[in-house]
Amino acid sequence: MCLAYELSKNKADKIKDLARKRGYIRVWKVCTPDCTGWFYVNEWMPGIHKAKYLHKRYGGWYAYLSETTAKKAKNYLNRKHNTDHTIKVCYAKPSWIKSLGGDRRFGHIGIFTQLAFPDWNKGNMTIREFRALCRKES
Repeated sequence: MCLAYELSKNKADKIKDLARKRGYIRVWKVCTPDCTGWFYVNEWMPGIHKAKYLHKRYGGWYAYLSETTAKKAKNYLNRKHNTDHTIKVCYAKPSWIKSLGGDRRFGHIGIFTQLAFPDWNKGNMTIREFRALCRKES
């Protein structure tokens, strides 16, 4: 997957500023069951994971910037691949943003150098849990 376009500097700066204020950005990842992706099928494990292929322009973790966009992608992938994709919430620090852009079909996507994957069996991660995980990983 690659970005069809980069977000304008103003839009990207607004998203990054909001993430800096909060201390995190919440993103939605479209996954196959028990895996963190649908392209490089990585088995899911909770915690903070660094992306692969960061030396390449479009290398990194891809995640949608809104739940609506992720739902569109999920529905498309379910029809195209005839599999059961799910949407998982992940978290990232503002410094983990590699680039922000989008694809022409669904909408805004971010590429991240690292993502925090919560224990999805428990549900969404709280901000307190995210910060504790970041401190533990440092």
